Amino acid sequence: MNSKIKKLLYPAAFIALLILPMSCASAPEAPVEEPTPAPVEKPAATSESAAAAKASAETTREKAVEAKAPKAAKEIFEEGEEYMASAESYMAGNDFEAAVEEYNSAEKSYSSAAKKAEQKKQEALAAMKAADEAIANVEKNAEEAQKEASEGDQ
Repeated sequence: MNSKIKKLLYPAAFIALLILPMSCASAPEAPVEEPTPAPVEKPAATSESAAAAKASAETTREKAVEAKAPKAAKEIFEEGEEYMASAESYMAGNDFEAAVEEYNSAEKSYSSAAKKAEQKKQEALAAMKAADEAIANVEKNAEEAQKEASEGDQ
């Protein structure tokens, strides 16, 4: 009798252990209500905020010029120039909010142009390094060929 109970009890216990975690995992949880954040109103753009955005864009432009972006990333840099011109016209019309947006767009363009210029610079440096290595390899092979030729003459 004891062996019959064991034969029935062990598989039943095993099945129960398999089912128990599944039943617990599938139990529905009470929905948690998250508080919705109140909409944050942006303060109206002023001439001061527009001037700050302009200064930031001009600083980023200077960095892009230092990185040779006007040549390396001409199209992106020119896009930034267009944003700056557009922002200036908005400033003249006292539309400070639009001017701030244009200055921010110009800053993004200048930053992107500087990154692209830096990327091209790194690519050029890698190409020059590869060329230097190739030249060194050719010179080495030429020296070895001369040595072999001089040894063959002797």
